[in-house]
Amino acid sequence: MTNYTTLIKQLCDPKTAAKRVTIVAISKKQPNSKLAQSYDAGYRHFGESYFDGLERTLTFFKDKSDVFIHFVGPIQSNKIKHLCRSDIELVHSVGKQSHLDKFLAYQTSGAPIPNMLLQVNATQDPNQQGLASNTLQTLLEQFHTLPIVGGMVIGPNPILFSSKDLWSEATTHTFRETMILFRGIQQAHPQFKIFSLGMSQDAKIAIELGATHVRLGTTIFGPRDKT
Repeated sequence: MTNYTTLIKQLCDPKTAAKRVTIVAISKKQPNSKLAQSYDAGYRHFGESYFDGLERTLTFFKDKSDVFIHFVGPIQSNKIKHLCRSDIELVHSVGKQSHLDKFLAYQTSGAPIPNMLLQVNATQDPNQQGLASNTLQTLLEQFHTLPIVGGMVIGPNPILFSSKDLWSEATTHTFRETMILFRGIQQAHPQFKIFSLGMSQDAKIAIELGATHVRLGTTIFGPRDKT
């Protein structure tokens, strides 16, 4: 397993980007031994995509005050109550207005609400969750009491392209346009400052274009066992 410091050097210029980039180790379906190994390798931010995995990782690191747990997977409205807790660092994947409605209802009832990102479907992929980019300003104003601190995007799927070069061009375009959108929103809403853009296959592109958070699974843990 590559340690945190080495990976940062591989992904970006440590003199310029390293201080603004947070690597979120996507630990879904990894055994506890791998969680312990990654902690020893210097990783402190961990991301889960499933609610059972979220609970497991929170429990595993409950005595580690320097560990921060993120939720990065698709959200089911009927399970949002499980995200209303103070030990979640950040929810990356708020991709529907109905999610915001639910969080607002729990906030009104006095439940703790984690910081959250608005997920944008920048590629207009019908199989991907996410808000339309032209709705973000309105939603930020409508749900101004919620701790919305930035945005998240999933880049183009490499399998949809006939060559790596075409995929790279599409990814660069998607992330560049996303950052223009996010920076524009930040001017009116200074709290909108976390930009979760890259995953293992496109992290370098995302960091070059201004990502503050990248979500890395395979890069850190290797291919998952699908058996």
